[in-house]
Amino acid sequence: MASTYLGALIKEIVDIYGALAPNVLLESALDDVELNLDRASVLGLIVTELLTNAYMHAFPTGTGRIDVSFKKDRRGHRALLTVSDNGICFDDNKQSKRTCVKLVKMLVQQIDGELAVSSASGARYLVTLPV
Repeated sequence: MASTYLGALIKEIVDIYGALAPNVLLESALDDVELNLDRASVLGLIVTELLTNAYMHAFPTGTGRIDVSFKKDRRGHRALLTVSDNGICFDDNKQSKRTCVKLVKMLVQQIDGELAVSSASGARYLVTLPV
């Protein structure tokens, strides 16, 4: 199950970055969703990139929250990955933001998914992919 893999991956990332940012809380809600190995591997790269970017850039004060959810849509044909934080809004002109989004877009294309990005209050990434 992809949720087991993502849960273990998220724990490893929290173990690494949580020590550097102990006042950043990460909450995850991961449903059981079956993905083939190729999609699960790429999804892991996406989660790693988004969480690493949030830990490194979103919380200059060292305090904040990151939420990760992974679930099937109502019809069960698509999976939805959401990674959001309540950190500082990203600047569209910053190279780090452009690089992160560009990399995530390329990875999402590899799994035939779609990416939606918003920055109203922090950052929010929604990846939709077929299951």
